[in-house]
Amino acid sequence: MVEYPYKGLASYDEADSRFFCGRESDRKIVAANLMSHRLTVLYGPSGVGKSSLLIAGVAAQLREGAADNRKENGIPESVVVSFRSWRRADPLAALISTVRGSVAAIVGGKASEPMRSRSGFVEALEESTEMLDGELFIILDQFEEYFLYHLEEDGEATFATEFPRAVKRPNLRVSFLVCIREDSLARLDRFKPALPELFDNSIRLKPLDVASARVAIEEPVEEYNRLLAFGEDRVQLESALVEEVLRATSMSRVITPGQSAKARVEASYLQVVMSRLWAEERRVGSHVIRLETLRRLGEAEGMLRNYLESVVNELTIGEQEVAAKVFRFMITPSGGRISLTPSDLAAYAGLHESDVKSVLEKVVRLRIVDAVVPSMGRPEVVEYQIMHDLVASAVVDWQQRYWFRAGQHGQQVEEATVRRLRWWVAGLTALSVVSLIAAVIAWIK
Repeated sequence: MVEYPYKGLASYDEADSRFFCGRESDRKIVAANLMSHRLTVLYGPSGVGKSSLLIAGVAAQLREGAADNRKENGIPESVVVSFRSWRRADPLAALISTVRGSVAAIVGGKASEPMRSRSGFVEALEESTEMLDGELFIILDQFEEYFLYHLEEDGEATFATEFPRAVKRPNLRVSFLVCIREDSLARLDRFKPALPELFDNSIRLKPLDVASARVAIEEPVEEYNRLLAFGEDRVQLESALVEEVLRATSMSRVITPGQSAKARVEASYLQVVMSRLWAEERRVGSHVIRLETLRRLGEAEGMLRNYLESVVNELTIGEQEVAAKVFRFMITPSGGRISLTPSDLAAYAGLHESDVKSVLEKVVRLRIVDAVVPSMGRPEVVEYQIMHDLVASAVVDWQQRYWFRAGQHGQQVEEATVRRLRWWVAGLTALSVVSLIAAVIAWIK
């Protein structure tokens, strides 16, 4: 039985698809574009839910359709491939490997047949579609990370040259979807000389409207209740709570009946609020998610800051200092997240690697940092990244408060030291005067 129908700051994956609610129209639009166009660009602001839509929505729908085709016709007719391992040393090789593995998992008995190892990306795709005897739908998720890790990539047999070649290849039974953050969209201009039609089929994913946000709040609970065994207590949502969550997570913070059609809701904030409320009510044994609990815990931003504060309070004073120093190198000045190894972080922060690794492992368990896919060819190396942009923002806020408190503490220590020194000097001076008087009296006698 699933414990949490809300995901907080984590993305929904295919295993969570039944709880991914509120994006039905977007799912249909994106899936239709992916199936009917060689190239689709999906973009939107950070935290809007792009990855959840693609993996728990679009990919799940396409795989379900392929399963139905297999039952009816004996062949799946299509395979969907999701790829986001851009931090790999050779993303093109990693993508080819992912495509081949996905096809081999579907074709079953044919998987034992040796690949003919045709050279090049296009040739590998042709080989895979021949084995499948169907279409490949390739989702290139979190594409902004390609530019972060491979900005200068160029030349033959690189993704930079092979991707446009595959998109333009006539009769290739492959469709691509590039998913990228809106603030990185302009970087796709790098591909425009080779792909002048790059933006011809682009979709902007907007924040949830109020009606969709209401579905995203209510439907996961209903789905959870449908999975309960007979006799188990059903979970209920107070209607007043739903209205308050919609208000609290609205981008305008004000929702009236006349505005509700236009108002937009921050999906990530909504998930933060609902997952926190769910966890708190379950912790106290309540089967009702209550407005009272929301008011006691605070709104989304406060919940996130308070959660982060409670997490770091579980670290020792020394570990907090390590975390504060290490986090500095995991977030860019513009708020972007960087994936680094413990050894790199230790070198940058001037710390022992063992201390850094110990703290990173603790904050991974506390869902502040993710342990991410290691670099290709170095399976023994693990990299770490701040879990989400919202977490990165909260981390920056925590760092500022930490160093302010540390500075105040240092100032207090310095002032106390000065006071003690003054007392010592005053005491020493008084002692010297007493000794001098005693010496004079003794000499007179």
